[in-house]
Amino acid sequence: MEKPLEKVRKAHEDDYFIKQNKVLATKLKAKMGLEQSGVHDAALLEELMSAGFTPDTLRLLFLVPLVEVAWADGRVQNEERDAILKIAEKRAVETTSETYKILSGWLNSDPRSNDLFLKSKGLVEAFLKEIQKDQPESAAWIFEAAKHIAEATGGIFGFGKHISHEEADALKALAKRLAP
Repeated sequence: MEKPLEKVRKAHEDDYFIKQNKVLATKLKAKMGLEQSGVHDAALLEELMSAGFTPDTLRLLFLVPLVEVAWADGRVQNEERDAILKIAEKRAVETTSETYKILSGWLNSDPRSNDLFLKSKGLVEAFLKEIQKDQPESAAWIFEAAKHIAEATGGIFGFGKHISHEEADALKALAKRLAP
């Protein structure tokens, strides 16, 4: 004969294992999605997953250098914000996505002390080295996009291209980080 609390214990145990299976299934799905994005290095996959990246939010790693350049002079101007959001749209970032929400937050308030931004910044180089096996043009694309952001604000009365000294320095640092 079953003890009265045995049914309760069994129900709690079943609940526990159902929850654990869901967590494992979610992690496996995220890992598979990241692998489909071109990331195959086990250590990098683990880093990305522990930082909370999903196949959708992985797109942020392409945009972090652009955000860095935009904030280099201590502020993001409307033209820079619009240019980054337009580039994000071209990279299939939907306005209803988590990626868009995070990116908008980074553009609206200085992300240089934001935990996810700092983690992302630290993962950009490793991520690019990994995906350049399949997408060798990715580093050049990021640099050109970052340069476009730096040039987004016009010179005198909106004519000509003006890159602030801080943004020029950020571009130089980015070029060094992206060099093979």
